[in-house]
Amino acid sequence: MPALVALLCVLGGTQGLNVTKVMTFNVLCEVCDVTNYGRWRDRLPYLADVLARHEPDIIGFQEPIDENNVQQLQAMIPDHVPLFFNRPRMPSYPDACIFYNPTVSRVHFCLFVCFLQHLFFSFSFFSSIFKLFKVVDYDVYWLSDTPDRPYSMGWVFSLFRVVIWARMVEISSNQEFIFSSTHFDNNGGNKENTVKLFLDRNRPFVDQNLPIIAVGDYNK
Repeated sequence: MPALVALLCVLGGTQGLNVTKVMTFNVLCEVCDVTNYGRWRDRLPYLADVLARHEPDIIGFQEPIDENNVQQLQAMIPDHVPLFFNRPRMPSYPDACIFYNPTVSRVHFCLFVCFLQHLFFSFSFFSSIFKLFKVVDYDVYWLSDTPDRPYSMGWVFSLFRVVIWARMVEISSNQEFIFSSTHFDNNGGNKENTVKLFLDRNRPFVDQNLPIIAVGDYNK
């Protein structure tokens, strides 16, 4: 189920009145419970409808199972750029991934409108509407006792679980922030260690006074 949050003035401060819409969306994996929830290809139009209606700027997806799923999601939101675990000579793993909209085409439109209407509107007015995000850095760690070793499992038997995080900049305000997406394990034996690791990994960002937007399926 998707969850949508609009963040008002969190990134841009009170002057820009920027609104950033973020979504977390567990899309239910392609091979999971097709009896009760239908086949993946039958669900794709409904996923596309949700994304089209809400138009999130940044999305944390959970449960895409491969690059093909990523491409199918990207076809629904072609302006968005996907980030997920995808290293040479290793199987990709997009179970938790990030899609963000750099809005390049809309920024070009903004410049055109500003040129035509510069007597009535300032550039800051348009830049606050046609936002542009830039990714400075991103990485993936695994919810295990060896978090930097790809495909390491949790403290008790589990599926592979990851956190993907991105250090981003909202260009119109020059505000840096952290966005992360994750899918915590539903095995109770992993939860306490998972939360501790998650907090430890975020502590350096807190020490830098960076806003953190952490979304995911936390399997509460």
